[in-house]
Amino acid sequence: MPHRGGLPVTTGCLLETIPNPACCASPPPPLPQFGGGEGGGCRGGLVSLTLISGVKMSHRFFFLMLIGPLALASLSGCGGGTPAIVPVKGTVLLNGQPLPKAIVKFQPQQDGLSSEFFSFAETDENGQFTLTCGYKDKPGAVVGKHVVLITESPEPKELRQSRDRREHEDYRAKLGNRPIPLRYASIKESPLKIEIKEGQEDVKLELTR
Repeated sequence: MPHRGGLPVTTGCLLETIPNPACCASPPPPLPQFGGGEGGGCRGGLVSLTLISGVKMSHRFFFLMLIGPLALASLSGCGGGTPAIVPVKGTVLLNGQPLPKAIVKFQPQQDGLSSEFFSFAETDENGQFTLTCGYKDKPGAVVGKHVVLITESPEPKELRQSRDRREHEDYRAKLGNRPIPLRYASIKESPLKIEIKEGQEDVKLELTR
């Protein structure tokens, strides 16, 4: 093996340079400048390094080899992609009668799903509803288990500005089949639990006072 500047070098392959303590020891400045050809050697205080079988591997590539498997493992643990969303419609009954103008909320219980996967609807005069998922406004709900919440729909804009309590009460009374029990508005107290499946049939939500 040829020697240059007292250091062994290799020839006939691409090389990467790393600091050489023998060349860079202090003092003195200036650093010694060794000549170098295609075979490598010391260059401005650097010595050539050839890895196994004459294959060049840069520090950057070596770093990527180390962190690559970890990065892939991390990505694989971030979830299995977008959950399945299927169409869902149904009817809300309170004491056996349709519940009009109420907000229906399906909240999935799967770990890792954010609020954008909640589904909402407002019942019509017959208590019927069709869900829309918050994710890209897709029709339906996420496949899996849900807690269902039923709450009052927002009052008309002109009524929200009124401070007359009687006006609010009269409005609710005209909606029919009121009041809605407060337990159906609580994620901890609502007894409405349902599992949405592929090919989901119409849902009947039965509330009691």
